[in-house]
Amino acid sequence: SNFENEVGPYNKRASSLIYQSWVQQAGGSVKGQSAVPPKDEQLVVVPLFLLKQSNEEQMDRLHALLRRTPVTIHWYLEQTIFPTYMQQQKVKISASGQDLGGSMLFSRRIAFSGTPSSLLPLEMGECVYQQGDDAKMLRTLTEPEVVTQLDL
Repeated sequence: SNFENEVGPYNKRASSLIYQSWVQQAGGSVKGQSAVPPKDEQLVVVPLFLLKQSNEEQMDRLHALLRRTPVTIHWYLEQTIFPTYMQQQKVKISASGQDLGGSMLFSRRIAFSGTPSSLLPLEMGECVYQQGDDAKMLRTLTEPEVVTQLDL
């Protein structure tokens, strides 16, 4: 959500409540919000409405606190990265062997490509699985030349 478009007291807005929960989950506290502040001053951050992106000290402290918090990472991926960089469709077009239809519907079927499934029209017979295909796929997906890993 967008803090500036939300209504109500600053510390009661949805964005502010999410921010406070992230800080608490990371072991920190929001200045002025906690009865018992942490012993380490580096774990105390300013409230969301006072946070300035241009203030390097505030941003460094917040980054150090939240950078490895799973809930924060998840939110960032779901709200920023995935919508921006992944072409997601609202409707997924897919088909299976069931969708081929039997001879009662179609006299001819030219080809079918997809995930092997034994749900085929009876006149097509049993699905023949190619031996080793699953292993080839797994080997490809674990090759460093194809897939890389980046620790965050």
